[in-house]
Amino acid sequence: MLVHDALRMSPDRIVIGEVRGGEALDLLDAMGTGHPGSICTIHADSPRDTLPRLVRLALRNPQAPKGETVLGEIVHTVDLVLYAGFSRSRGAARARRLLSVGTVAGIDDGRPAVQELVAFSEDCGWHRVGSLAALPERVRTKLARVTDPDRLLDGFDA
Repeated sequence: MLVHDALRMSPDRIVIGEVRGGEALDLLDAMGTGHPGSICTIHADSPRDTLPRLVRLALRNPQAPKGETVLGEIVHTVDLVLYAGFSRSRGAARARRLLSVGTVAGIDDGRPAVQELVAFSEDCGWHRVGSLAALPERVRTKLARVTDPDRLLDGFDA
């Protein structure tokens, strides 16, 4: 209810601490109708599992359309997937940290495809996994409003 009611206030940004149910559909509607910079957190086992989980959560909404429609909306509205997980640094306690940055690259075998751009591993730190050439044009256009998309991965090891 809070997400739905907040949209009536015409917010510039929508930030949801954790998506756990049917509010995912309201978030997708907002993201697809001109609320740039919207963000949420979601629990999933891997970057690849985040978007199918978002589909399942959106389908919990009683007004949800068919799963294929929700999947299509996710692929056209979600741009980036930042995956956080638990990591152990040398001699340190287990800590949550950013482990992967990826982009939504379409549908593959009926599932949303997440193309990883950079990943973190315990033994070698950050490394590039994908190429910025894989960025969909809609994502590149949005990023160009705030930064040079070709420099997005500067600072990560090649």
